[in-house]
Amino acid sequence: MDINEYKIEDLSEGLEESIEMLITEELLDAFIEISGDRSPIHCDTEFAKQQGFSGRVVHGQLLGAGVSRLVGTRLPGRYAVLQSIEIGFRAPCYAPERVIVSGVVDSVSESVGQVTLKVTIRGEDQRLLAKGTAKALVRT
Repeated sequence: MDINEYKIEDLSEGLEESIEMLITEELLDAFIEISGDRSPIHCDTEFAKQQGFSGRVVHGQLLGAGVSRLVGTRLPGRYAVLQSIEIGFRAPCYAPERVIVSGVVDSVSESVGQVTLKVTIRGEDQRLLAKGTAKALVRT
């Protein structure tokens, strides 16, 4: 995978990049092991269905990892370090599903080397799964 190399002076409001993530059952199971979050909403299909969901619900922070990937590889990319993510979840995600994580530059502060992105995470059917903001330092 190519990694973008935007420097702070290359960034301007409205610049947009996206990545795709394939959320599989195996990825969900791996995240359960890594995070230790074994809530039955995420682990037990029947329990999740009893709670009104269509199946096991993908962890929000697994989707949030896509924001980290976006910042570290696409926008800004190579010279960025993620400072914060503030994200609100709008609809459940179920594996398997291909999701699109998009970021749009909302503001740039060259004096401190910080970029703020508006981020969205959408399902393959374009339904909004999550949205929020991410901030990153850009150092070259």
